[in-house]
Amino acid sequence: MSTSKDDESIARSMAAAPPTNHVCDQLIGPFYDTTGLTLWWGVSRQVVDTAVAPPPQQQTEQPAETKQSNKPVTVYISQEVYTQARLAFNATRTAETDRNWSHFVEKAVAGEIRRRAELHNCGEDFEGVDSPLSPGRPLSDH
Repeated sequence: MSTSKDDESIARSMAAAPPTNHVCDQLIGPFYDTTGLTLWWGVSRQVVDTAVAPPPQQQTEQPAETKQSNKPVTVYISQEVYTQARLAFNATRTAETDRNWSHFVEKAVAGEIRRRAELHNCGEDFEGVDSPLSPGRPLSDH
């Protein structure tokens, strides 16, 4: 029985690039790194990078009256929570596509809002009058 050149090529490329043996295998399962995939697919890294690069976005200037402005806020949190938040942000900012620290904090607050809406408001947005909160930090931790 003879094998075709295509069959041999496919077998060679798959054998040359088995999934990596990485610590993350236990967390998410086996995966291929860039080198393995380029060998398996028979493409250069430039082709892979170009193929997955997001298309450039056109910057369009919004009229000044419709530009969204973010509300600056000051919060007081424990040093432990602050430290863990910074460590988490720095360790995952690329994977989570955080634009910056404010984006990370905004996503965390939005997640807590969703959690509370599900738990206390049948998953609906909260309604009512958005009145100012008491200014300043609490006088005690209780």
